[in-house]
Amino acid sequence: AMTVPAIALTRPGVFHYLRPSQNETTNVAYREGIDETSTSPLDTSMYSLDVFHHGVKSPESKRPVVIFVHGGAWSHGSKELFSVLGRRLQEEDFVAVVVGYRRYPVASSSSDSAEDVGSAIDWVRCNIDRFGGDPEKLILLGHSSGAHISSLNLLSSEQSRSSISAFVALSGVYDINDHYVHEKKRGVHEISALKPAHGGRSNLSEKELAQMFLSSSPTYLARQQKMQKGGGLADHPPTWLYHSTDDTTVPLESTLRFHEALAEGGTSGRNGPRLHIEKNGGHGGVLLDFILAQPDSTALKILRDAASSIAQPDASACGSAESADMASPRS
Repeated sequence: AMTVPAIALTRPGVFHYLRPSQNETTNVAYREGIDETSTSPLDTSMYSLDVFHHGVKSPESKRPVVIFVHGGAWSHGSKELFSVLGRRLQEEDFVAVVVGYRRYPVASSSSDSAEDVGSAIDWVRCNIDRFGGDPEKLILLGHSSGAHISSLNLLSSEQSRSSISAFVALSGVYDINDHYVHEKKRGVHEISALKPAHGGRSNLSEKELAQMFLSSSPTYLARQQKMQKGGGLADHPPTWLYHSTDDTTVPLESTLRFHEALAEGGTSGRNGPRLHIEKNGGHGGVLLDFILAQPDSTALKILRDAASSIAQPDASACGSAESADMASPRS
């Protein structure tokens, strides 16, 4: 199947975004433990992020920041494929950050990938002001498995929940067992990374697999937090869920059930989950809406609403002193 960027090449106007812009800082290491002597492009991509900024560092001109986490069925894809999205968002006056992360089998599980998302969020919160971004307006944007690991991180990390101002999730997988059943119906479950990337082993029964998958399923985790906390998910950032009715890769029901779980969890009123359903576009078309968005498009309206809708978190505490050292780009 064609990747989303490959499909984008068939659309008018996209070639404008294939050319690097003047203000791009790429391969910025965001976490410790990276071998700085490594020459592997794969290593560089998985442990770094790209920033699409405006070359303006003054406090008066801080812009909202979109942190994008790409999909790829937990095992493939790379941040370099989505530079077109970074440049498009840059053009719309956002600072865009496109995140690389460990994928299976380098990541032993999706929890490793979700942990990398959290590390990237921490780096952005502590360093993005140097690129003209507002650390108090961080919008997390994820697509497909990228939406899954982003939501997994938000539900497991209080630090990320306090840092992220809004979460926009596109065509995401939120119940791993439901998606495994869907992949079996499609006949791709044995070649997909879903099972091994979520702890599944060949000697497990279907019932044991279903139990194993719960800990990686945001829909289940949201409902668990509702029961454990009593007050539900009041600290979960405002969330926009976006899906297409004709998505055959990840069915619409995935988003509908996650939306229901978030709403049941107490993210009501101001922080309540918003649901946007497209009538067509398929799995990749939803992301294309953002890459090739017209100025008055629903995709950009969602990001603008997300940027202006919420009380800002406290971004003053920035963890480790190493943050500044990790901010230099790698060649």
